[in-house]
Amino acid sequence: MKVQIPSRTCDFVIIIILFIIISLTVYSIHGIKIVNDSARYLEYASNLSEGFYLDKHNFWYVGYVFFIFIIQHIFGNDPVWLILSQYLYSLAGIVFLYLTVDVLHGQRGPAILSALMYLLFIEISFWNSYILCESFYLNTICISLYFLLKLYKADRSELILILPALFFITLTSLSKPTGVAMLLSVLLVTLYFLQKQIRLRPPVFVIITLLAFIGSALLLNTMLRTYLVLENYQLGEIVYGVSLVGGYEQLLVRVPEHLSILPETYPPLLRILHFALANFPYWIRLFSMKVFFFLLHIRPFWSITHNLFNLAFLLPLYLFTILGLKGLPRGLSLFFYAFTGIQILSVGLTSVDWDGRFLMPLLPLLFAISSVALHRTFIRVISPEN
Repeated sequence: MKVQIPSRTCDFVIIIILFIIISLTVYSIHGIKIVNDSARYLEYASNLSEGFYLDKHNFWYVGYVFFIFIIQHIFGNDPVWLILSQYLYSLAGIVFLYLTVDVLHGQRGPAILSALMYLLFIEISFWNSYILCESFYLNTICISLYFLLKLYKADRSELILILPALFFITLTSLSKPTGVAMLLSVLLVTLYFLQKQIRLRPPVFVIITLLAFIGSALLLNTMLRTYLVLENYQLGEIVYGVSLVGGYEQLLVRVPEHLSILPETYPPLLRILHFALANFPYWIRLFSMKVFFFLLHIRPFWSITHNLFNLAFLLPLYLFTILGLKGLPRGLSLFFYAFTGIQILSVGLTSVDWDGRFLMPLLPLLFAISSVALHRTFIRVISPEN
């Protein structure tokens, strides 16, 4: 008797085998990476043993800190357990990305392609070895996308999905400062559906929108209080800290002799807006260069091979993402534009990172949207008669 293995089971077997091979390779190269920022996450997690407290700056990473806290209390303080947990959580992220695309498009092809893209852009897996929030953050995004999409397509009998969706939205939003993109994107889509389904009267809709805008502005202003944004503007740095290293003038924008800057007594968000308007030619050059290096994911201090691989991978990915957006329901496309826009804007307003990790959280959503167009193109190539 011939036993038939479900096709999706085969997909998961392929994913797990590739994941194990790539993870073992990455771990053999990187091992456990404890870097400068690791100390503050570990310290915050350790201090939580004496009771929860708010740290003004590190609070925006508290989702990851709680992850560390839980792992340490279950397995102990040896960092190997934390790194192993990050690798396993990464596998969960890949599986949820597969399931998200399966729900979105209803096809195995795009689903397995999205998981393969995640695995083949091996730089993502590098961050599993680092005691940094990147790995946890981007895999929590994968899980959040699944529950949000399930909720989007759910009927009334499945509204219980609101609970896990809210949990992972909150966890994402508090795992890194740019996690606010998840919260604000969901808020924007919620407003869209409120207007579409309930058809709020214009005054009511305006009031709700205004309150949401004011709340978002207050939240962003609070977050910005602990970041040195304007100080970075005065250095002309495209990549953070590059002015301290010689030989990379292409990563610096010439700073005008006179800049208009509001005193520190003003709210941070207002100071940034004023700076952008009052010094617009300089600010827009700085902003544009940051977005350029962020999206192309190249650095002059990386190897030519590394830069070429990134361009060869990402440029088609962006193209297929644009193609994949065609035909996407308006609510989902609205979420995509809001989430990616806020992620890009956050880097353009602050600075590009030295090691490229800021791009990683953007990739799962790009993989999910691009996969259907990529799969369609792949089928046409191998079966031109169809």
